[in-house]
Amino acid sequence: MRQKFPKYLFHKSAINNRLSIMSFGLKPKVGASYYCHWNCKTDLKPLVFLYDPNVLEYDTTYDDDIYRIDTSKLDKTKITEDPDIMMKGCYAYSENISPTSLILAHIGSGVII
Repeated sequence: MRQKFPKYLFHKSAINNRLSIMSFGLKPKVGASYYCHWNCKTDLKPLVFLYDPNVLEYDTTYDDDIYRIDTSKLDKTKITEDPDIMMKGCYAYSENISPTSLILAHIGSGVII
C-alpha cells in the first residue's frame, strides 16, 4: 500500500540560505547538523529533510526560515521516513525540490531562540 503524505511538509533553513533556496530550490545535501547527528559518518546519503508540524515542530534552536512544500508537486516515491526512527513526523526527500513547489512561510531572524 502506498503511503499517504500530508498536503504540505515543511523545511527549516538558516536565513543565509534564503536567496539560494528561493532561486534554485532545495537540494539534497549532507549538512553540518545531519553529519553531526550521525556521529560524523562519512557514507551519509544527501537528503532534504522535511517535517509535519501537526506531528512535530522541528527545533533547530534558531529562528530559521520555514518553507512550506506542496507534496502534490513531489515524486512521492522519493519521500521516505527520516532515517532516525525517533523522528516521528519527519521525512527525507532524495531529489531537488523546485522553487515552484515551495513558499517561504516564515521569515526567520536568525537569532537563537
